[in-house]
Amino acid sequence: MRLLKLWILVLIPLLGTSIVNGQGWMKSIGDIYDFPYSLEVLENGGYLVVCEAQISTAPNGRIIRTDDNGTVLWRKDYIFPNIGGVAEMNNNNFLIVHDLDQNQDSIGVSEIDVNGNLLWTKKLESGLNGMGPNGAEIVQTFDQKFVVKTQSGFIHKIDSIGDPLWSYRVDTIDINPVDWQYDFLTHQVITKGVQEMSDESLIIVGTDALNQNTSRIALVQLDKNGNLLFKKEYPINNPSFKEVARCFILTQDGGVLIGGEVDTTGIFIKNMFKN
Repeated sequence: MRLLKLWILVLIPLLGTSIVNGQGWMKSIGDIYDFPYSLEVLENGGYLVVCEAQISTAPNGRIIRTDDNGTVLWRKDYIFPNIGGVAEMNNNNFLIVHDLDQNQDSIGVSEIDVNGNLLWTKKLESGLNGMGPNGAEIVQTFDQKFVVKTQSGFIHKIDSIGDPLWSYRVDTIDINPVDWQYDFLTHQVITKGVQEMSDESLIIVGTDALNQNTSRIALVQLDKNGNLLFKKEYPINNPSFKEVARCFILTQDGGVLIGGEVDTTGIFIKNMFKN
């Protein structure tokens, strides 16, 4: 039985903002069985909330837009489930990546306008595992294109109308395709799993599940054209551990710092790249 009947959006301002004494607001803006898993801060103000709406017995994708005070401006449901990521475009519309149907065996990308209306949908992958909630991510790159990471191990670069520029499937050091399922099917989600360096190369971090009890942290670097520059997995010496990537940042000295866990122990991994 699900215990949560609705969800609330909470804003707690950071120190140094113009809001006095750290006061914010808390509002209930969801319906029954809404489950949010992504928040976006918009260039022109307000927030975009991506959630899974339990409509009847099947989940549908739902996006809610609010103003800066959390007031709902619009709420849209979409026929496809599992919206995995949203990126704001230069025209203030949005690109979203999602499962195409309830079978979750095809992944698509769609454009919606500033009011949430669906403009077009294109298939990105088919015949592979669907992504599930949080199972894909889309980010805009310095050259105004977009990079999509999917659960099946693919990295796609697309233009603003969803046409592919290149695709790369990440393979592990033992030649098996990376499956990010340990992140996403257990909801141990790494946020911002794709980031761009100053030379426009891409850093991808995730968890490669070898089986139910064994996983490794995967670190990959691609150049801006999708060519492999670097690939490594951790742990190197003892592959029997369950190692999970939780988060990562790009450091000022040209490296990457990964936060994760080995079984139940927290770890940090630092790796340097040549820019």
